[in-house]
Amino acid sequence: MMDCAEKIKNDIKNMSMYVSTLVPCGGDGPIDFICLVKGWLGRVCQLLGSKPNLIREGELAAFLSYAIAYPQNFLTVIDSYSVSCSGLLCFCAVALGLDELQYRPLGLRLDSGDLCRQSLEVRRVTQQTFSPERDTVQHGLGCALVQEEK
Repeated sequence: MMDCAEKIKNDIKNMSMYVSTLVPCGGDGPIDFICLVKGWLGRVCQLLGSKPNLIREGELAAFLSYAIAYPQNFLTVIDSYSVSCSGLLCFCAVALGLDELQYRPLGLRLDSGDLCRQSLEVRRVTQQTFSPERDTVQHGLGCALVQEEK
């Protein structure tokens, strides 16, 4: 069986043709952000006991691309019914990578599925994953709930 780090390496090997670096907020030289996030994703999988084969490569690629393009405005949408299998893990890894480079991730939004259950799962995972002294993550519920509040 492939370990988490090997799975991640295989899943994002095709991303190397894209821009993969990010300059830290402090202005030092560019960092290979994909490699940094890959390391964080391995640690997140290990910490949470997650199955790396459930991580969706396209979701990770989208989060990485968005973070590299807009590191100061990283607010992602997780739009899957099984949030904790892929989207939440990818979000945590990218957010931790941004945090390491002194960017503050804005948070995430849940857009489908059992929003109440998923919101509780997001809270549990983010409390396990992020440093308690930093209020790194905020999360909100999907558009249907927001639109009903007229």
